[in-house]
Amino acid sequence: MELAALLTRLRQDRGLSQEELSHASGVSVRTVRNLERGVTRPHPATVAALADGLRLTDEERRRLKTALGTTDPGGRRAGDLGTVPAPANGLVGRRSELAILVRLVRGTRLVTVVGPGGVGKSRLALEVAWHLVGTFDHMDVVDLGPLRDRDEVRGALAAAAGPGTVASPSAIARRIGDQKRLLVLDGVEHVSDLGPDLAALVDRCPRLHLLLTGRRPPSPAGTVWTLDPLAVPGPATTDPAAALASPAVELLVERARARRPDFRVDRSTVEEVVSVCRRLDGLPLAIELAAGMLGEHDILRVAAELTVRTLRTDLVDVPPRHHSLTDTVDWSIALLDDVDRLVFRVLGAFRGRVTVDALAAVLRAATPVGPVAGPPARLAAASLTRLAAASLVRLVGDDGSTAVDVLDTIREVAHDRLREAGLADACGHAHATYMLTVLRSGGTDAVARQFDDVRAAVEFACAGAPELLDGGVVSALAEHLTARGRFAEAHRLLRAVATATADPGVAGSAWLRAGIAANHHGDHRGALACGHAAARSGGADGDLAIAARNLVGAAHKSLGDLDLAHEAYLACLADAEAVGENRYVTVALNNLGTVAHERGDLDLARDYYQRSLDIKTGLGDERGIATALVNLGGLDLDRAQPAAALGLLTQALTRFRRLGEPHAVAFTLALLAGAELASDHEAAAARCAEEATRLATGADNAPIRAMACQASGDLARARGDMATAAACYARGLAFGPEPFERARLLDRLAVATLDSAPDQAVAHAAEATGIRRRYGYAVPPVDEPLHRAAVSRTYSA
Repeated sequence: MELAALLTRLRQDRGLSQEELSHASGVSVRTVRNLERGVTRPHPATVAALADGLRLTDEERRRLKTALGTTDPGGRRAGDLGTVPAPANGLVGRRSELAILVRLVRGTRLVTVVGPGGVGKSRLALEVAWHLVGTFDHMDVVDLGPLRDRDEVRGALAAAAGPGTVASPSAIARRIGDQKRLLVLDGVEHVSDLGPDLAALVDRCPRLHLLLTGRRPPSPAGTVWTLDPLAVPGPATTDPAAALASPAVELLVERARARRPDFRVDRSTVEEVVSVCRRLDGLPLAIELAAGMLGEHDILRVAAELTVRTLRTDLVDVPPRHHSLTDTVDWSIALLDDVDRLVFRVLGAFRGRVTVDALAAVLRAATPVGPVAGPPARLAAASLTRLAAASLVRLVGDDGSTAVDVLDTIREVAHDRLREAGLADACGHAHATYMLTVLRSGGTDAVARQFDDVRAAVEFACAGAPELLDGGVVSALAEHLTARGRFAEAHRLLRAVATATADPGVAGSAWLRAGIAANHHGDHRGALACGHAAARSGGADGDLAIAARNLVGAAHKSLGDLDLAHEAYLACLADAEAVGENRYVTVALNNLGTVAHERGDLDLARDYYQRSLDIKTGLGDERGIATALVNLGGLDLDRAQPAAALGLLTQALTRFRRLGEPHAVAFTLALLAGAELASDHEAAAARCAEEATRLATGADNAPIRAMACQASGDLARARGDMATAAACYARGLAFGPEPFERARLLDRLAVATLDSAPDQAVAHAAEATGIRRRYGYAVPPVDEPLHRAAVSRTYSA
């Protein structure tokens, strides 16, 4: 009886389901299913585990073993396959790699597949062998994982060559002779001195093809082909179809359904599925282990609790070195010498791409004694080359120098080994010292490239080394993040600095910068709290006191309290003029202009804005000039003077682009879209609105995102597409804009929904009116026709 039919009958005789047999034997459900369908040929150890799970008698075990020896899926003769086990499951996400490798092995006598542990080298090599059945007279797979030295490998090769073969290279070569054979050696990195034996086989056996797998290539290696992790979806992927197009997600779903057939990727799970695949760097082993967790936990819990240490399987049809990702990485680490093991551990102190100089600095400071001897930079560079050869890291070019990328999954193991060696604190301090020096240096590109490590350094210093924090760290951190529109992160990190440091001046500056970031982000109450904290700090004198008062005013204005904002700005102006600090004079004038603007006193607003622009021009303050220009342009737009607005906003846009501040560019473009639309330049308005939306999406600034939505909605409304306009306005309101802008959006939403949802339109118009009455806002002249339409038509409805 064939294996498939026999196994099915034995299971059914005992009243077991396939899932129950899987649980009893430790063999995966998918393997059980494939065996019973006759589409796979198992390893003898798998059959033994199934026999134990079924509690077979000696006679039943004999019959099962006999069936194993005569079974081969696809109608192929088992003798052709030698020791090649059939894959236990389908190959997922590797179609192009498989095709390339099949062509290589068919046409090249020595091919080596290299890649990090868990990337799927063994599984792909096995699939290649099965696709080449019929091409070779005989095929064998030799797993070198359990073997410890060259003699053991020779013994395994002799056994594969044929019964009675002596375990010597010459005898093995004579036995193979002129046969057309494929020999797969899996895990060659584990035995370091295979080179002469491989060379002898290639030289003496003219039709022998060797396919090797390893984390580093042997010598000779023939054609070396690197297997990369599976492609993962982008971090912002929320469409299930787009996620499923990723090979990493495809694999997770395929393997998860073996445990949970009803597993699906839909709107409720897609973000967690994407997060898991990205967290695991697209490593197939890690993804398969995570899929195994879905048999007991839902995807939400797996995503929340996932770490490298939680990824483990006890299935018997999996080699021991693949029982967990940690085991897989440890397998590679065990092959390193003392220096390379130390360098690998120290890499666990980093979070992003690592430069040789940074690694050398941490090695120098963290390991004054020990196995490191010689210049750290030279040792680091040499060690990284060996680690790259072992597929533990990848060397890359970075600004003309060598740097190294480490997969997060491997980095997590490195960090665990660093902690176990008692070096985590020393390396953390050295890493923070180095990275904060990079931050203070003001090298924009260098900080951007290493910002993951800069962030980690700030967090380390806040947690246990506050002496590393100073004014240079605060200013550089704030400037880097706010220039890129990352306001929420700036608020969080700078608050942490302010809380951690014992220096009053540093604390005051950090509170101030944190509050400014919070206000841009839309957290106006958080900004107010930071402003008061800055004012109370021991360092709050002179410029800092003026700036803190200005921040308090800005927060009050954003919250809609124009009286308190006006009071704070006037005090700020008086203080700045008293000490002759023109920079803060211009800031106070600009902010007083915004209060007058929202109250409807447009002539006073123009006076304030123009005075601010004149002083900024004298100071040569490029950003200040751009800010004053955009405010004057926005004022002219609200005055219903689009031609004047176009000129001013275009000048402001040019300056903001030159300064490289995407959030300011997005703000200006949103206003410019309105000016172009009011000038009947619909195509230009569309271009501005589209770019504003794209930039605003990448900036962590809720008010600007709301403005971009308003610009898109106005464009749709001008085209008569009220449904799209209403959707844009509603999306803008969801970002929580300031009250003044909220009222403008509500008026627009009311007009856009007059025909489709008249009752809702009435409510929107009433809410807009209520906001203006509560806060004392005026309706800008440009919006008066729209406001009248919203109010008169809704109340007459």
